[in-house]
Amino acid sequence: MEEALYRHPAGLEAGVIGVPDSVYGERVVAFVALHPGAQANESDLREHAKNLLADYKAPEHIYFLAELPKGITGKVQCRALKDLLPRAAGA
Repeated sequence: MEEALYRHPAGLEAGVIGVPDSVYGERVVAFVALHPGAQANESDLREHAKNLLADYKAPEHIYFLAELPKGITGKVQCRALKDLLPRAAGA
């Protein structure tokens, strides 16, 4: 999933997490940081992901951040993304 978002011309960084869902058990949510000056919206990125992946694997929601939280190795920290979800979702 992350690779599909990285392959979008505007995508700089991406992180994907699963969040609980009462119907499906879990749904996919993505966080994306765009290249400086690049523009893309949630719909653009979802359609791009659907073209590369099965429809059900495309993220239900995509939240944009200036940069994604990373550990000392430079890897995106999914646990930190889960902590950011309530704020990103406006809860």
